[in-house]
Amino acid sequence: MIEFEAEILSLLHSKSEGGYWDFKRSWHEDDASLLHDIICLANNIENRDCYLIIVVDEKNNFEFYPLNDDHNRKNSNELTTFLRDKKFFGGIRPSISLQTITVEGYEIDVLTVKNDTHTPYYLTAEQYAIMDNQGEFDRGDMRAFDCFNNWESYVDEKQ
Repeated sequence: MIEFEAEILSLLHSKSEGGYWDFKRSWHEDDASLLHDIICLANNIENRDCYLIIVVDEKNNFEFYPLNDDHNRKNSNELTTFLRDKKFFGGIRPSISLQTITVEGYEIDVLTVKNDTHTPYYLTAEQYAIMDNQGEFDRGDMRAFDCFNNWESYVDEKQ
């Protein structure tokens, strides 16, 4: 655990995101965004475990943001159930773990997406329609969900 905490502290102090870690100010307000982040981290090219570090406000000089009142906060069981209910190709889902560490008096949730040999992960069925700010279908985000299906045809059918 000491090595894990030291690595997370190092990433926090870097005040930047990288190929195997991402910062979020708070837990996702919608399941589609959470699933998107998990799949992107699971399909990373760093060949290592990846981290979604929740409590860092990158738009405010990477300051910490309290999680105490975050009504979207998830626990390990909720995350496991969330992924189990998704239709991944081959029935194989990303392996994850959730740990909470305390830094400077703030609880920091770290969702670890484990590195394994089952990549790429992708969904076998449309699960979420992601809309941009104007309520339009955002094909770039959908492509991140499943880069192996023919989304060009899908988008053409929807327009």
